[in-house]
Amino acid sequence: MRMKRRFCPFCLAVLCLLFVFPSCASSKNSQEFYLYFKDISRDSLKQVPAEIGADMDQASLISSVFYSLKSSAADSFGCTSPIPPDLKLLSFVLEKNDLILDFSQQYPKAPSKEELLLRASLVLTYMQLDDISTVEIRIEGQPLTAEDGTVTGPQNAQAFSDVIGRGINGFSSSDVTLYFADESGTHLKAVQETITYPGTISLQQALVNRLIQGPKSSDEGCYPVLPANTKLISVSAKDGICHVNLNSELLNESVGVSPQVEIYALVNTLTETRNVSSVMISVNGSSNLVFADMIDFSSALSRDLDLLENHPEKTE
Repeated sequence: MRMKRRFCPFCLAVLCLLFVFPSCASSKNSQEFYLYFKDISRDSLKQVPAEIGADMDQASLISSVFYSLKSSAADSFGCTSPIPPDLKLLSFVLEKNDLILDFSQQYPKAPSKEELLLRASLVLTYMQLDDISTVEIRIEGQPLTAEDGTVTGPQNAQAFSDVIGRGINGFSSSDVTLYFADESGTHLKAVQETITYPGTISLQQALVNRLIQGPKSSDEGCYPVLPANTKLISVSAKDGICHVNLNSELLNESVGVSPQVEIYALVNTLTETRNVSSVMISVNGSSNLVFADMIDFSSALSRDLDLLENHPEKTE
Protein backbone atom coordinates (compact mmCIF):
# COMPACT_ATOMS: atom_id res chain seq x y z
CA MET A 1 0.00 0.00 0.00
CA ARG A 2 1.52 3.31 -1.07
CA MET A 3 0.22 6.80 -0.53
CA LYS A 4 1.85 10.12 -1.28
CA ARG A 5 -0.40 13.12 -1.29
CA ARG A 6 -0.13 16.82 -0.53
CA PHE A 7 -3.03 18.69 1.01
CA CYS A 8 -4.17 22.27 1.48
CA PRO A 9 -3.63 23.23 5.15
CA PHE A 10 -7.05 24.86 5.32
CA CYS A 11 -8.75 21.72 4.04
CA LEU A 12 -6.80 19.61 6.50
CA ALA A 13 -7.90 21.82 9.38
CA VAL A 14 -11.51 21.29 8.32
CA LEU A 15 -10.95 17.54 8.20
CA CYS A 16 -9.52 17.73 11.70
CA LEU A 17 -12.57 19.48 13.10
CA LEU A 18 -14.99 17.18 11.36
CA PHE A 19 -13.43 13.79 11.88
CA VAL A 20 -10.87 13.70 14.71
CA PHE A 21 -11.73 15.37 17.99
CA PRO A 22 -11.17 14.74 21.71
CA SER A 23 -13.94 12.74 23.29
CA CYS A 24 -14.68 10.77 26.42
CA ALA A 25 -16.56 8.00 24.65
CA SER A 26 -16.59 6.36 21.23
CA SER A 27 -19.60 6.48 18.94
CA LYS A 28 -21.22 3.72 16.92
CA ASN A 29 -19.78 5.02 13.68
CA SER A 30 -16.21 5.53 14.84
CA GLN A 31 -13.37 3.63 16.43
CA GLU A 32 -11.81 4.92 19.63
CA PHE A 33 -8.18 5.80 19.75
CA TYR A 34 -5.91 8.23 21.60
CA LEU A 35 -4.14 11.45 20.82
CA TYR A 36 -0.90 11.94 22.72
CA PHE A 37 -0.41 15.47 24.08
CA LYS A 38 2.16 16.92 26.47
CA ASP A 39 0.92 16.79 30.03
CA ILE A 40 1.07 19.77 32.37
CA SER A 41 4.64 18.93 33.42
CA ARG A 42 5.76 19.17 29.76
CA ASP A 43 8.13 16.22 30.22
CA SER A 44 5.73 13.35 29.54
CA LEU A 45 2.73 12.53 27.35
CA LYS A 46 -0.91 12.08 28.28
CA GLN A 47 -3.47 9.99 26.43
CA VAL A 48 -6.61 11.86 25.36
CA PRO A 49 -9.46 9.71 23.95
CA ALA A 50 -10.54 10.69 20.44
CA GLU A 51 -12.93 9.51 17.76
CA ILE A 52 -12.11 8.84 14.13
CA GLY A 53 -14.73 8.82 11.42
CA ALA A 54 -15.18 5.23 10.29
CA ASP A 55 -15.67 6.27 6.66
CA MET A 56 -12.45 8.26 6.33
CA ASP A 57 -9.79 6.92 4.00
CA GLN A 58 -6.25 6.35 5.30
CA ALA A 59 -4.78 9.46 3.66
CA SER A 60 -7.41 11.72 5.22
CA LEU A 61 -6.88 10.09 8.63
CA ILE A 62 -3.12 10.62 8.50
CA SER A 63 -3.57 14.26 7.59
CA SER A 64 -6.31 15.06 10.08
CA VAL A 65 -4.48 13.37 12.97
CA PHE A 66 -1.57 15.77 12.53
CA TYR A 67 -3.84 18.81 12.71
CA SER A 68 -5.67 17.35 15.70
CA LEU A 69 -2.35 17.01 17.54
CA LYS A 70 -1.52 20.59 16.56
CA SER A 71 -4.88 22.02 17.65
CA SER A 72 -5.71 23.88 20.86
CA ALA A 73 -8.12 21.13 21.88
CA ALA A 74 -5.46 19.81 24.26
CA ASP A 75 -5.99 22.85 26.51
CA SER A 76 -9.32 21.58 27.79
CA PHE A 77 -7.60 18.42 29.06
CA GLY A 78 -4.83 20.26 30.90
CA CYS A 79 -2.38 19.42 28.11
CA THR A 80 -0.48 21.24 25.41
CA SER A 81 0.24 20.32 21.82
CA PRO A 82 3.66 18.71 21.23
CA ILE A 83 3.78 20.28 17.76
CA PRO A 84 5.40 23.73 17.31
CA PRO A 85 2.88 26.27 15.94
CA ASP A 86 4.93 26.97 12.81
CA LEU A 87 5.70 23.33 11.96
CA LYS A 88 4.15 22.11 8.69
CA LEU A 89 3.55 18.58 7.43
CA LEU A 90 4.79 18.84 3.86
CA SER A 91 3.89 15.34 2.69
CA PHE A 92 3.65 11.73 3.78
CA VAL A 93 3.98 8.29 2.26
CA LEU A 94 3.11 4.83 3.55
CA GLU A 95 5.57 2.21 2.34
CA LYS A 96 5.38 -1.39 3.54
CA ASN A 97 3.70 -0.34 6.81
CA ASP A 98 6.31 2.38 7.44
CA LEU A 99 4.69 5.82 7.61
CA ILE A 100 7.18 8.47 6.46
CA LEU A 101 6.28 11.99 7.58
CA ASP A 102 8.11 14.85 5.88
CA PHE A 103 8.12 18.10 7.88
CA SER A 104 9.24 21.67 7.31
CA GLN A 105 12.53 22.97 8.69
CA GLN A 106 10.82 24.12 11.89
CA TYR A 107 11.00 20.56 13.21
CA PRO A 108 13.01 20.72 16.48
CA LYS A 109 16.61 19.53 16.48
CA ALA A 110 17.52 16.13 17.93
CA PRO A 111 18.42 15.26 20.57
CA SER A 112 16.27 17.49 22.79
CA LYS A 113 13.38 16.94 25.15
CA GLU A 114 11.07 18.88 22.84
CA GLU A 115 12.00 16.73 19.85
CA LEU A 116 11.76 13.46 21.75
CA LEU A 117 8.26 14.23 23.03
CA LEU A 118 7.14 15.32 19.58
CA ARG A 119 8.50 12.17 17.95
CA ALA A 120 6.98 10.00 20.67
CA SER A 121 3.61 11.67 20.21
CA LEU A 122 3.68 11.08 16.46
CA VAL A 123 4.78 7.44 16.75
CA LEU A 124 2.35 6.51 19.53
CA THR A 125 -0.59 8.23 17.85
CA TYR A 126 -0.07 7.09 14.28
CA MET A 127 0.72 3.47 15.14
CA GLN A 128 -2.89 3.03 16.20
CA LEU A 129 -4.02 3.38 12.58
CA ASP A 130 -4.37 0.30 10.41
CA ASP A 131 -1.39 -0.80 8.31
CA ILE A 132 1.13 1.37 10.20
CA SER A 133 3.86 -0.55 12.06
CA THR A 134 6.59 2.11 12.23
CA VAL A 135 6.87 5.87 11.83
CA GLU A 136 9.83 7.65 10.25
CA ILE A 137 10.58 11.37 10.43
CA ARG A 138 12.13 13.41 7.64
CA ILE A 139 12.80 17.12 7.39
CA GLU A 140 12.34 18.59 3.93
CA GLY A 141 13.11 15.21 2.45
CA GLN A 142 16.15 14.45 4.62
CA PRO A 143 16.17 11.80 7.39
CA LEU A 144 16.05 13.03 10.97
CA THR A 145 19.53 12.80 12.48
CA ALA A 146 21.17 13.42 15.83
CA GLU A 147 24.06 15.82 16.32
CA ASP A 148 26.56 13.08 15.43
CA GLY A 149 24.81 12.35 12.13
CA THR A 150 23.11 9.17 13.34
CA VAL A 151 19.88 8.56 11.42
CA THR A 152 16.84 7.97 13.64
CA GLY A 153 15.05 5.79 11.06
CA PRO A 154 11.69 4.01 11.50
CA GLN A 155 10.52 3.60 15.09
CA ASN A 156 7.68 1.84 16.87
CA ALA A 157 5.87 2.34 20.17
CA GLN A 158 8.32 0.17 22.13
CA ALA A 159 10.95 2.91 21.97
CA PHE A 160 8.72 5.35 23.87
CA SER A 161 7.12 3.30 26.63
CA ASP A 162 8.51 5.60 29.34
CA VAL A 163 7.11 8.88 28.03
CA ILE A 164 3.51 8.11 29.04
CA GLY A 165 2.76 9.35 32.52
CA ARG A 166 6.19 8.72 34.05
CA GLY A 167 8.06 11.18 31.87
CA ILE A 168 11.34 11.06 30.00
CA ASN A 169 14.54 10.64 31.94
CA GLY A 170 16.56 13.12 29.91
CA PHE A 171 19.50 12.04 27.82
CA SER A 172 22.68 10.14 28.51
CA SER A 173 26.03 10.29 26.79
CA SER A 174 28.53 7.43 26.77
CA ASP A 175 31.98 6.94 25.32
CA VAL A 176 31.75 3.61 23.51
CA THR A 177 33.71 1.33 21.22
CA LEU A 178 31.91 0.20 18.09
CA TYR A 179 33.09 -2.55 15.76
CA PHE A 180 32.60 -2.35 12.01
CA ALA A 181 34.06 -4.31 9.09
CA ASP A 182 37.29 -3.44 7.34
CA GLU A 183 37.49 -3.11 3.57
CA SER A 184 38.12 -6.85 3.09
CA GLY A 185 35.07 -7.80 5.15
CA THR A 186 37.12 -10.38 7.03
CA HIS A 187 38.31 -8.31 9.99
CA LEU A 188 36.88 -5.83 12.47
CA LYS A 189 37.86 -2.22 13.00
CA ALA A 190 37.31 -0.55 16.38
CA VAL A 191 35.86 2.95 16.39
CA GLN A 192 35.64 5.17 19.48
CA GLU A 193 32.56 7.35 19.57
CA THR A 194 30.46 9.34 22.02
CA ILE A 195 26.78 8.51 21.59
CA THR A 196 23.83 10.43 23.03
CA TYR A 197 20.61 8.55 23.60
CA PRO A 198 17.29 9.21 25.39
CA GLY A 199 16.58 7.86 28.85
CA THR A 200 13.77 5.81 27.34
CA ILE A 201 16.24 3.20 26.07
CA SER A 202 19.23 1.32 27.46
CA LEU A 203 22.82 1.77 26.34
CA GLN A 204 22.73 -1.72 24.83
CA GLN A 205 19.67 -0.81 22.76
CA ALA A 206 21.36 2.36 21.58
CA LEU A 207 24.46 0.39 20.58
CA VAL A 208 22.58 -2.21 18.54
CA ASN A 209 20.65 0.51 16.73
CA ARG A 210 23.90 2.36 16.10
CA LEU A 211 25.48 -0.75 14.53
CA ILE A 212 22.44 -1.22 12.29
CA GLN A 213 22.81 2.36 11.06
CA GLY A 214 26.37 1.63 9.98
CA PRO A 215 29.58 3.68 10.17
CA LYS A 216 29.59 7.44 9.71
CA SER A 217 31.30 9.02 6.72
CA SER A 218 34.13 10.07 9.04
CA ASP A 219 34.84 6.45 10.01
CA GLU A 220 37.48 5.95 7.37
CA GLY A 221 37.91 2.39 6.11
CA CYS A 222 34.85 1.11 8.00
CA TYR A 223 31.95 -0.76 6.42
CA PRO A 224 28.50 -1.95 7.63
CA VAL A 225 28.24 -5.20 9.54
CA LEU A 226 24.47 -5.64 9.83
CA PRO A 227 21.79 -5.44 7.11
CA ALA A 228 20.14 -2.01 7.01
CA ASN A 229 16.68 -3.58 7.35
CA THR A 230 17.57 -5.43 10.53
CA LYS A 231 15.19 -4.51 13.36
CA LEU A 232 15.90 -4.79 17.05
CA ILE A 233 12.92 -6.51 18.67
CA SER A 234 14.24 -6.49 22.23
CA VAL A 235 17.43 -6.32 24.26
CA SER A 236 18.09 -6.93 27.95
CA ALA A 237 21.07 -7.68 30.19
CA LYS A 238 21.05 -10.06 33.16
CA ASP A 239 23.76 -11.97 35.04
CA GLY A 240 26.44 -10.79 32.64
CA ILE A 241 24.58 -11.93 29.52
CA CYS A 242 23.06 -9.48 27.03
CA HIS A 243 20.05 -11.02 25.28
CA VAL A 244 19.49 -9.57 21.81
CA ASN A 245 16.43 -10.47 19.74
CA LEU A 246 16.53 -9.40 16.07
CA ASN A 247 14.17 -9.89 13.15
CA SER A 248 14.76 -12.34 10.32
CA GLU A 249 16.54 -9.80 8.09
CA LEU A 250 19.69 -10.81 9.95
CA LEU A 251 19.38 -14.19 8.21
CA ASN A 252 17.88 -13.10 4.91
CA GLU A 253 20.19 -10.28 3.86
CA SER A 254 23.94 -10.01 3.36
CA VAL A 255 26.25 -7.02 3.68
CA GLY A 256 29.21 -8.75 2.03
CA VAL A 257 31.24 -9.51 5.15
CA SER A 258 32.19 -12.82 6.72
CA PRO A 259 29.67 -14.38 9.16
CA GLN A 260 32.20 -14.04 11.99
CA VAL A 261 32.63 -10.33 11.34
CA GLU A 262 28.88 -9.77 11.15
CA ILE A 263 28.12 -11.48 14.45
CA TYR A 264 31.21 -10.59 16.46
CA ALA A 265 30.88 -6.92 15.58
CA LEU A 266 27.69 -7.11 17.62
CA VAL A 267 29.17 -9.31 20.35
CA ASN A 268 32.36 -7.27 20.75
CA THR A 269 30.48 -3.98 20.84
CA LEU A 270 28.05 -5.11 23.54
CA THR A 271 30.70 -6.78 25.68
CA GLU A 272 32.51 -3.44 25.86
CA THR A 273 29.70 -2.25 28.16
CA ARG A 274 29.78 -2.69 31.92
CA ASN A 275 28.47 -5.96 33.36
CA VAL A 276 28.15 -7.65 29.93
CA SER A 277 30.59 -10.51 29.34
CA SER A 278 28.70 -12.45 26.66
CA VAL A 279 25.83 -12.08 24.21
CA MET A 280 22.90 -14.40 23.52
CA ILE A 281 21.45 -13.79 20.05
CA SER A 282 18.00 -14.86 18.88
CA VAL A 283 16.01 -14.27 15.72
CA ASN A 284 12.31 -13.64 16.14
CA GLY A 285 12.63 -15.10 19.63
CA SER A 286 14.41 -18.30 18.60
CA SER A 287 18.05 -19.09 19.38
CA ASN A 288 17.83 -22.65 18.09
CA LEU A 289 19.75 -22.02 14.90
CA VAL A 290 23.24 -21.92 13.44
CA PHE A 291 24.08 -18.68 11.66
CA ALA A 292 25.50 -19.26 8.15
CA ASP A 293 26.13 -22.89 9.18
CA MET A 294 29.03 -21.60 11.27
CA ILE A 295 27.97 -19.80 14.48
CA ASP A 296 25.75 -21.55 17.01
CA PHE A 297 23.22 -19.19 18.60
CA SER A 298 22.07 -21.74 21.18
CA SER A 299 24.70 -20.59 23.67
CA ALA A 300 26.06 -17.19 24.69
CA LEU A 301 28.95 -15.81 22.66
CA SER A 302 32.03 -14.17 24.19
CA ARG A 303 34.13 -11.50 22.52
CA ASP A 304 36.67 -12.46 19.86
CA LEU A 305 39.47 -9.94 19.58
CA ASP A 306 41.39 -12.12 17.11
CA LEU A 307 39.09 -10.71 14.42
CA LEU A 308 40.44 -7.21 14.95
CA GLU A 309 42.44 -5.70 12.13
CA ASN A 310 46.18 -6.13 12.92
CA HIS A 311 45.20 -8.13 16.01
CA PRO A 312 45.87 -5.45 18.63
CA GLU A 313 45.88 -6.59 22.24
CA LYS A 314 42.93 -5.62 24.38
CA THR A 315 43.65 -2.99 27.01
CA GLU A 316 41.60 -3.59 30.13
